[in-house]
Amino acid sequence: MTDKEKEELHLNTILLHRSIVADICNKMGIPEIGQQHDLSKFTEEEFSIYK
Repeated sequence: MTDKEKEELHLNTILLHRSIVADICNKMGIPEIGQQHDLSKFTEEEFSIYK
């Protein structure tokens, strides 16, 4: 698997996870937590680990 493929897979995993968390938080009445959840996963420092 190339680095680009790994990066895309990791990005898709993060986006799916955040979507699920956002849906649950919306149902619980705390949408702002769902929107902020795991934003650090998009930083170069954390994201580059998966290359």
